[in-house]
Amino acid sequence: MSADNRLAVNVQAAREVGNTLRQSFNDPSIGILGHTTMPEDILPGGMTKGSYEHLMFTTLTVSLDYMRDAVALWAASRHAYEDETSRYLFSPQRVVQSPSGAVSRDLQRHGVSLRPDQDAHIWNSVSLTFLTKWGGNPMNMLEAARYDAPSVLQMVQSEVGFPYLRGPKISALWVRMLRDNVGIAFKNMGKIPIPTDIHIVRATLSTGVLRGNYSGSLDGVRPYVQEAWADGLAGTKLIPLDVDEPLWNLSRYGCTRRTGGLCPAARACAVSAHCVAGVVRVSTGGVEVHT
Repeated sequence: MSADNRLAVNVQAAREVGNTLRQSFNDPSIGILGHTTMPEDILPGGMTKGSYEHLMFTTLTVSLDYMRDAVALWAASRHAYEDETSRYLFSPQRVVQSPSGAVSRDLQRHGVSLRPDQDAHIWNSVSLTFLTKWGGNPMNMLEAARYDAPSVLQMVQSEVGFPYLRGPKISALWVRMLRDNVGIAFKNMGKIPIPTDIHIVRATLSTGVLRGNYSGSLDGVRPYVQEAWADGLAGTKLIPLDVDEPLWNLSRYGCTRRTGGLCPAARACAVSAHCVAGVVRVSTGGVEVHT
């Protein structure tokens, strides 16, 4: 970080914000600005929670969750599964055996794919890698890693056959979803950094958990956001992954609306007391903070 870019962690703010958000998110009567779910929480019709189909639905869908509207992506993926003519998309063996162009066509047909060639390549590559190396079942990979979360993360991030999925944000997000949605019990989850997309960065900066001055790229500020939550929650009952969902909702339905240092959602926000004054601008084009 340059001399002009100085961000400091407010440990007390991290603990208070983290605990309040998690408690609110877990309470259906409160939620985060009224929201208590994530886009990936809603299962397609006919799918059983924790099943192999649920595991593959989660794995393949999150593989495309890069610079996408998550609500739209997961809704499109549900539609693709509910359509019996495209349900094969969630079976690695059937994807690999499908006729040329079928995967691209059916991903586009349901809106799962917005970048036809790239998205179809990713979907095919992830399916082929799991089929050839892990018998078409991600559980075989998890078992090989003895359900140790850092080992799983390392295996995923070192696999060239996992475009996007192997990235630092999506790989950590995948592990969190396997725990929270599919119901897989991992060891050492506290060692997994918080997935840092645009919403996590914005909410962290807006609540003063990380404050100061910064002007630069989104990628450049990510390590500091991860450090802030790792340091801030150390010694508490929470781990960084526990605040991923609440922070995402806080940004999407609250902090995103912030203008001129003011947030119109403040009166309904459980952590409005921590909302910092100053400039917080976060977009895919960069980050500017003066708080």
